[in-house]
Amino acid sequence: MSFYNFGSGEYPGDSMRVELVAYDSATFVRGYPTENVTFRLSVGDTSVVSIDSTLTIPAGAETSAVAWAHLKGLGTATVTVTDPRAAPYAYAPATTPPVTVVAPYLATQESTVSLGIRLNWALVVVVNGPYGGGLVVHLRQSNPAVLSLSDTAITIGAYPNNGSVVTTGAASGVDTVVVSAAGFKPDTTIITVGPATIGIPQWPTSMAVGDSFPLFLQTEAPDGTGRFTADTAVLTLAPNSDIEFHLDGAVISTLTIPAGQYMSPFFYVKAKAAGTGSVTITAPNYTPVTQSVSISP
Repeated sequence: MSFYNFGSGEYPGDSMRVELVAYDSATFVRGYPTENVTFRLSVGDTSVVSIDSTLTIPAGAETSAVAWAHLKGLGTATVTVTDPRAAPYAYAPATTPPVTVVAPYLATQESTVSLGIRLNWALVVVVNGPYGGGLVVHLRQSNPAVLSLSDTAITIGAYPNNGSVVTTGAASGVDTVVVSAAGFKPDTTIITVGPATIGIPQWPTSMAVGDSFPLFLQTEAPDGTGRFTADTAVLTLAPNSDIEFHLDGAVISTLTIPAGQYMSPFFYVKAKAAGTGSVTITAPNYTPVTQSVSISP
């Protein structure tokens, strides 16, 4: 005897479809009872799961009728099926894997986040558990001076089961954002804000005079994670005399990343003279970055 179909469930109020199948214990080949067999169903913890007390496989049938297990309260329980007939005729008992029932809960996609000043990050809230749509989720901050939110409450519809708010770094510090909704366990994200960084994803290992190498820059959180900029970022390029930068055929000393983006246009570094070419890149609210390259004649 085995549970042929034991459906999944996770939250109070969920129901699981239950069916039984008979098989030969020696060959594991499915068997077809020659008479109606009514099995007894029992639950290890009835405060967690309830189920019909019996389930019948009709004579000549492959599977039983359908019963429903109802998840009631928090905890873990198993369902056991037994054949009340005499031992020579009875099927061996079987027990389901443990069923764990948990409270509905909210979850943010990241528990800790690094964010630069005047950079954006979308805080996504996922609803886990049954709800009918229109769930109002509230967001509460511990230190709003370092972080601004596009909304302090969002309404999540029936599908998809998530929503988001835009967070923007305002000043160096740490903010804890708690998301909560009636009937759901809350969740927390800790956001650490500091000066943004300028990423240089590709840079030449060496160059010869006259060489050019393609580059792009990106706006990053202090931990190096790419983040979208809240404002137009104007990056100042200060090279020494051994290199220069070109965009659209012209020498440039600044580069712009538009608001809502995190990547600059592609541009080029050109080797002008033998030695060590270097550049320092700066912008307001960004930590300066310096890069260098060896240039051969």
